[in-house]
Amino acid sequence: MPGGCEKLDYENGQWKRQTRPGLIATQPPPRDYISSALSLMDLPAEIQLLIFRYCAPIPTERLGPDSMDTFLTLLQVSKTIQQQAYMACLPHIPLALWSKKGVRSFRALLIRRPELGCLVRHLWIGTGKLDEEELAWALDIMGLISQLRSLACGEYLLAKTVNARALAKTCKRVTLMGVERGAVYQAKGVRQVRLCTGVYSTKERFPDVTMLCFNARRMNVKDERVKVEYEAVDRWAEKVERFVLIERDLRRMSSRGLELKFKAKRTGRPDIFSVTLPARWTEWDIWSSDVVGAGVWDKCGLEGVPEK
Repeated sequence: MPGGCEKLDYENGQWKRQTRPGLIATQPPPRDYISSALSLMDLPAEIQLLIFRYCAPIPTERLGPDSMDTFLTLLQVSKTIQQQAYMACLPHIPLALWSKKGVRSFRALLIRRPELGCLVRHLWIGTGKLDEEELAWALDIMGLISQLRSLACGEYLLAKTVNARALAKTCKRVTLMGVERGAVYQAKGVRQVRLCTGVYSTKERFPDVTMLCFNARRMNVKDERVKVEYEAVDRWAEKVERFVLIERDLRRMSSRGLELKFKAKRTGRPDIFSVTLPARWTEWDIWSSDVVGAGVWDKCGLEGVPEK
């Protein structure tokens, strides 16, 4: 055979191939894989973004406290890696500004780096009514975000944003954490609305809405608040195509994924879906699950906010 004479020997319970030493072909030296490794930054930009997004995966279930650790670590590696991490991950992150300090810091970041504004797709801002200084900062943020898809905020901020023409035309989904009876605005273009605290007379403020989601009250039907709320639902029913009612399962304390229960479908009226959630789920859990495509709208098979 080329390269020498070979034979098989049986040794220590196994067959071994042997070749006469004088005829062994010279083997090339082992390749130094470390020195010849391809640099990440030498790859095409599209592949870089895919790798960064894989390194900082966005959760598809309830968000844990450490879900952002890898993303935050990437931001500290270098300026180049930071920019790539922003481009790869920021459009998919449910971004929350919980405090006045957070609102101020994020506003400063967008002013310093305005190119990041077009990467923000999903924003949760504030947990209640903002003071005048915080409201001014929040309006600055809204004016710097041009490609927003979904927004969660109080109705007072939404009214100020709409009236200041600072709500991006791409924003089709709104979650209202608080309803203000005296707010005057029209959020045109918004298609999906989630009301966290009550329905009331908000219909006129969303002329283009087609889908409504709200919390089903577990109260005595004679309760006046329930009557007022469901009278408002009847007014919504004339124009929306879908209702989604959120119910809490006090017996199911697990934080695992959503469990859909189709409730009713009536001829001539909107389709009504009932979604049962674990009791420990907060409004943040519901909203962030919608952002990552594992939420209420997705489980009901309803059309989501288009990504571009």
